[in-house]
Amino acid sequence: MSGLFLVLVKCPQAESASVYLNGNAHGRFLLQFESRYVADELFRALQDMRFDHDINTISMRQPWKLVRISPQFWCYEFNSKGFSESGVSQFEQDHRSLETFNAKFTSTRLTHRGSEAVVVKYPIIPNPVFGTDWLNGNTFFIRNRRQPELYWFVLDGAVRVGRDHRSKFCVRGTAFKADDKKVLIRSDKITIEAVSETIITTSYIPRNIVTPQRRPISLVEQEETLRLHIGGSPVQWLFGDLFQNIGVSWDWRTQIQYVTYMPNGGGDEWELC
Repeated sequence: MSGLFLVLVKCPQAESASVYLNGNAHGRFLLQFESRYVADELFRALQDMRFDHDINTISMRQPWKLVRISPQFWCYEFNSKGFSESGVSQFEQDHRSLETFNAKFTSTRLTHRGSEAVVVKYPIIPNPVFGTDWLNGNTFFIRNRRQPELYWFVLDGAVRVGRDHRSKFCVRGTAFKADDKKVLIRSDKITIEAVSETIITTSYIPRNIVTPQRRPISLVEQEETLRLHIGGSPVQWLFGDLFQNIGVSWDWRTQIQYVTYMPNGGGDEWELC
């Protein structure tokens, strides 16, 4: 998924008008990324960082947090008011210190200050992101990025692709607790589970039989392909597999398109929505 992905970052509010005008306490940044994947990876890296701050000649190590309002709107907040005056400069130092990201995005400060007035230039963000955020434990529909009318759905156990049906899937990071809403990035190991309420079956299921709410996705070897199927032992994927290593195989006899694991370059790009 390449192109241009933009994120607005809001830094801490100033505590007084005098502090506000000094240019250090409040600011908004526009971050430009090559893809959403890189934006999410930077968010995770920043979220895990801590900063050093000297106050009254005493060196302190103070945790901070980066709040994710949406995939394209982040708020950089400090846990202590005593540190808020250096919010803008600290944010700039933090993201520049992550050298592995230097060639993958640019940062532009949108707030310009003078001695009497503040002028803020807000850009128009093209192609805003809609839908559920890519957080651990969330449930999603999965569709093709090039042909967004094509969705994954489960029929009689097999994961297929089609225009008329869709199933929902839960994506969990194996390293996270169930209630840990971490942003998922390409290097995370995950499991995929089908939400039972959205599974289609042509066989009769008695009302007194309770099916599990989540059905793990496994791999079944059929017709010399590795097709995705519910049941069996859950497969651990990389989150990045969804964007390059999963494609579609076509059964010429039945005209059915199956979602298939293709790690050797045959995969397509899918998006969670």
